[in-house]
Amino acid sequence: MKAYKVSSPEEWHAIRARVTTATEVCAILGLDPWTSVAKMLDEKANSTFTGNAYTWVGQALELVVVKATNELMSRDFKLFEDTGGKVIYADFDVGLGATPDATDGTDLLECKTTGTRNWYKWADWPPIKYLCQLQVQLICTDSAVGYLSVMSTDLQQYGPVLDIKLSVFQVSRSLQFEQGLKRELQKHNKCLAEGKVLRVDRKHSSLMAFELLKSYKKVL
Repeated sequence: MKAYKVSSPEEWHAIRARVTTATEVCAILGLDPWTSVAKMLDEKANSTFTGNAYTWVGQALELVVVKATNELMSRDFKLFEDTGGKVIYADFDVGLGATPDATDGTDLLECKTTGTRNWYKWADWPPIKYLCQLQVQLICTDSAVGYLSVMSTDLQQYGPVLDIKLSVFQVSRSLQFEQGLKRELQKHNKCLAEGKVLRVDRKHSSLMAFELLKSYKKVL
């Protein structure tokens, strides 16, 4: 993998167009309940999405999630933008890429925000999709450990203590997941070369989901 520092959205999108990103991997593995491989490819080729309220708030609050994680865990994570610019890790031969949110120089941090209902639902069981994204980021950056921080956007105000609704999960890189991903990615790339759409193997999806569930533990 090579780290590319990008200075414009156009440059970032140009690199992403040449690889399967961490988010898109979820569709290939059948782990994204909101999309399919065909839909993902169509959106990738004919993207008109420029963001919505959810993505805007999520991006705007990334720094808040980093600061909350550092405050409650005594860590020193920094957004990649604060360490020299937005970075995308990509291997054009393998066809895989990822854009991690933050790092402390050793471990990664993936930042998520959500409403109160989802936060309580995910407080102990984070979405498989998020675990999948972080595992791909670990592979792309050759890191061993990453953290998934999920913060509720409904914070208690005017209380006597600092009450931040934050759940943090430690995710260890899974060799079994990595091997399974590379096999499916090879199939996907072959289908692309032949003008076909990969048919998701649901049995394999269940096995990959199991590996993801084994890879994390709640730390906060």
